[in-house]
Amino acid sequence: MRIPGKEFLKVKSKALSITYLVIPLIVLLVVLPYSSIQTFASPEEEWTICGVPRGDVLIVQTEAGRVVDPTDMNFWKPANPTAGASGVTLAIDELWKVNCTVPGGRVEGWLAEGPPEYSDDYSIMRVKLRKGIYWSDGVEFTADDVVFTIKLHLEDTRLSWSGLVRKFIEDAYAEDKYTVVIKLKTPSPKVHLFFSGILAWGTLHIMPKHIFEKVEDPLKFKFFPPVGTGAYVLKDYDPNGYWWLWERREDWERSVIGVVFGKKPAPKYVLRIYYPTYEKRAMALARHELDFGELPLEMVDQIRTGVFPYAKTWYDGFPYVWFPTGDAGPCFNCMKYPYNITDVRWALTLAVNIVEAYTVALHGMVHLAPIYGAAATPFLEPIYAPKLLPWLKNFTLPGDPTYKPFDPTIPEKFAEWAKAQGYTLAGTPQELFGIGWWKYDPKEAEKLLKKHGFYRDEAGKWRLPNGELWTIRVMYPSGWHIVWTRIGMAVIDQWKKFGIEVVGESVDSPIYWSRASTGDFDVYIMVPFGGVIRDLWRIWYNWHKMFVKPIGEVAAANHIRWANDRFSELLDELAKIPPDDPRVIDYGVELCKEIIKDMPHMAWSFDGKLIFYDTYVWEGWPTAKNPNGFPNYWAPHSWEYYTIWRLKNTGRAPSTEYGKPPKPPTPAIPKEVTAAIKTIGETVATIQTDVATIKEKVSDLSGKVDALSGQMGMLTAAAAIEGIVIIILAAVLVMAIRRRS
Repeated sequence: MRIPGKEFLKVKSKALSITYLVIPLIVLLVVLPYSSIQTFASPEEEWTICGVPRGDVLIVQTEAGRVVDPTDMNFWKPANPTAGASGVTLAIDELWKVNCTVPGGRVEGWLAEGPPEYSDDYSIMRVKLRKGIYWSDGVEFTADDVVFTIKLHLEDTRLSWSGLVRKFIEDAYAEDKYTVVIKLKTPSPKVHLFFSGILAWGTLHIMPKHIFEKVEDPLKFKFFPPVGTGAYVLKDYDPNGYWWLWERREDWERSVIGVVFGKKPAPKYVLRIYYPTYEKRAMALARHELDFGELPLEMVDQIRTGVFPYAKTWYDGFPYVWFPTGDAGPCFNCMKYPYNITDVRWALTLAVNIVEAYTVALHGMVHLAPIYGAAATPFLEPIYAPKLLPWLKNFTLPGDPTYKPFDPTIPEKFAEWAKAQGYTLAGTPQELFGIGWWKYDPKEAEKLLKKHGFYRDEAGKWRLPNGELWTIRVMYPSGWHIVWTRIGMAVIDQWKKFGIEVVGESVDSPIYWSRASTGDFDVYIMVPFGGVIRDLWRIWYNWHKMFVKPIGEVAAANHIRWANDRFSELLDELAKIPPDDPRVIDYGVELCKEIIKDMPHMAWSFDGKLIFYDTYVWEGWPTAKNPNGFPNYWAPHSWEYYTIWRLKNTGRAPSTEYGKPPKPPTPAIPKEVTAAIKTIGETVATIQTDVATIKEKVSDLSGKVDALSGQMGMLTAAAAIEGIVIIILAAVLVMAIRRRS
């Protein structure tokens, strides 16, 4: 699929103008019908979601997209999309959690009673488990489950965590019912971090021995319905792969969250749902049927001006968004020519005007990540930035020792842009936008390429040294991760402006990760070097050269196939240092330098997400002013730990546990909304003939209502029909705009 470049992302292009006009208008069309009636049920009806009272259910968006097999919840199977989409981590657990609200991160016991106990020489790790935790089918959780999980990963090399387990662990046995002894192959004081949940990053969850020991092939086993130690069990799901409904265990006090906190999670149910379009998300938010999710950045004005009166964002002022802990950007296939050349990767970096790209693609809502996960996160920036900034300012390119590529003034440029749009900043430019990024310097980029025989033809297009047209394939999400999608389209635009032929490949989630793991890409958009704890070894070990596989073979980690000897040596040395040793920071600094020098991944920024909470039904959400948790809606094992047990029911929606509220008042329609609709009506009246040309499509779309309602499960046929009307009106608006332009 070829993607338009500068025609799409040009700052003052017609297409972008249409995008920024049409999206808010569609939002108004979506919201207005619900602003007056709030879609509350009539007195004769109950307000229910998936058959349960609205006030009993917490509704959370899933980001992974629709999945083909919603029943495959085997979390230990490599690249299983259902494991991430379904919310199965509400049921299964790890030994430890890393509390990232503590500066630098702190490991706290989860299934484990407390921190691990290492022998003096770090050759043995002893783990004491909490007592009184039971699997959801009534079987007690014991040391046998932990031992079984480790041994199975030692035996079966196909499992996701087998490589790391086999590298570091020699054996494990149960010393008693609640104590596990793990023998290590080589002394290491931080193996426990592989068993620790760190926000959105994967971890080795513990398997129920009594389930998996009866399984002939653990990779073919779907683990459905899942049996876990968490507070929730699966109640229902959509066979089309759009949603999963989880119910709080009757014996929740015997779940890990019950044992740890001694407090019942307020939501009786948790619904994980995928809305394939932002229009549907806005519709659900307007109806108070989506509590926690993400909206397109263009809708920030609708939130801050009160179109969604109960919606809250992370920041009260610009940039409003939550900056996750992953440094999103283009990742190079370092095993594939010419991206295996460091100068080429740096040339492509210097060919990007980051201010132009991000003010267009992400509306300037970014936190730059020039030194990757370490220095760019709010967790670690105070630790790493002071040590790296002086080096960055004096850093010269490996391929041109006379050239300094770092530009510390870029945050001020973003701040100036935001103020020019009329926004009030929520902090200083450095606090909000980071410490800087790389210069935009096409001349230096050209110099680096010509050094390796690249040249421009008569049309200004770049050619490979052998004379072939240089064509870059950029793989990005097909909409299931909108920020990555926009970054992909923005980098395509930037490189096209530089004279490179670029082909965009929009790919669905399951295929995306499959292609990434086998190296079937030139460049793809991803988050490789995130960071939330000061010891970077746990997260960055995935980029050790030991994980590099030939193109075509599945790589469990290091999909970019980057083999840096010094980086791997540093990781091996860091593996021997305890996480609380101050030296881990010095090693982190050196690891950052190696990545910067090699540039295997062009870390653009921490991808700002317009995360919203709808506080109509549930309140107590974390914000920048109250950062007692993190809004990683895509990773239940993070917000379950920090947030779910802190939520409080407002009593505004009918509930079996919190009562039935009085009928809410009917809100008035804002005057500005009425005026906007009047304008839209006038526009529609002038193009009735255009409506006639698409009238034939209505019957075809109407015929799909049943299928649509079946896929969405909880959406009514009326909502589906409304969706059709919105599509038609959107098409009408686009035609009107084109006509006037």
